[in-house]
Amino acid sequence: MKRSLFTCLALMSTSLLLAATPYSQQMVESHGLGDFYCNKAYKTELATTGWDYVSGLVANAVLKTWERYPDKVEYYEAVKAFADKNTKADGSMILNAWGTSALGASNIDDLAAGKIFFTLYKEELRKGNQADAKRYKAAATLIRNTLKYNHSRIANGLPGAGGFFHKASYPSQMWLDGLY
Repeated sequence: MKRSLFTCLALMSTSLLLAATPYSQQMVESHGLGDFYCNKAYKTELATTGWDYVSGLVANAVLKTWERYPDKVEYYEAVKAFADKNTKADGSMILNAWGTSALGASNIDDLAAGKIFFTLYKEELRKGNQADAKRYKAAATLIRNTLKYNHSRIANGLPGAGGFFHKASYPSQMWLDGLY
């Protein structure tokens, strides 16, 4: 009887603790901060996450959660580590797992992850870390210039003129993330 009562109290206290933790934090902490790849059905080795749409989306979500709960410094540090791992020290190149440029020809998926650089830049400036702020500004500028000068656009006179095609491998397709 005492054992059942103890088990019941332990379960209730755990439930109360989880209820007090915001869902956004529960999501971040249940996923883990060591890796931002979330499609674990197709990927078993988590240490090799590179620069891509999924990793960037998850990293951006973690960063948004940190902005809401700034005392969770480990969230910011995890995103910063992800960005540092995937950029050259001067921000002149976004790297893939092989150490070459991750920015493909006309692939908007490669660009979406770059949204994290805005927050990283502002935070490093606030902290007085000029070197990392410069790195993140250079990386954001690289992504902007890739989009501006190298990405396929929809021609004038066509529906969606001026918008971006999603990928070179999806000819004539404009997805919602191409509405920049």
